[in-house]
Amino acid sequence: MQMLLELAVYYRLVNDYCDINHRPHFDRKGFATDLEGGPKSFLMILADRCLLKKSRSKKRKDAIILEWGNAGVFDKALATMDASYALLTQHYERAQRKCNQRNFSDLRRFLKSIHFQQSIHDNYYEWLKKQ
Repeated sequence: MQMLLELAVYYRLVNDYCDINHRPHFDRKGFATDLEGGPKSFLMILADRCLLKKSRSKKRKDAIILEWGNAGVFDKALATMDASYALLTQHYERAQRKCNQRNFSDLRRFLKSIHFQQSIHDNYYEWLKKQ
């Protein structure tokens, strides 16, 4: 049960992060839509700045992303996501120890497949800084 709850938290953290700072996500979902959606993103909590729900231009979104990146919001977010993933792996290891007769290989593969590791090329903030 704890693992499933942490999995839900991890998913939310990754989804919020990707919506604002992950270029491949933009291709699928649109450009930084959480910056228009109102005060719901954990990045807004880390930035200590909830945004009102409204349409924003790409230029304004870029300015917010630069501001948050320069303030270390994305670094904090990645650290939070890594801590959540570490809890998932701890839950996995505990379950494996308690039920060592069961085959956990599918679960292990699944956990590895959801582990978010952003490449430098996919990091919108880092790309934006170079522009």
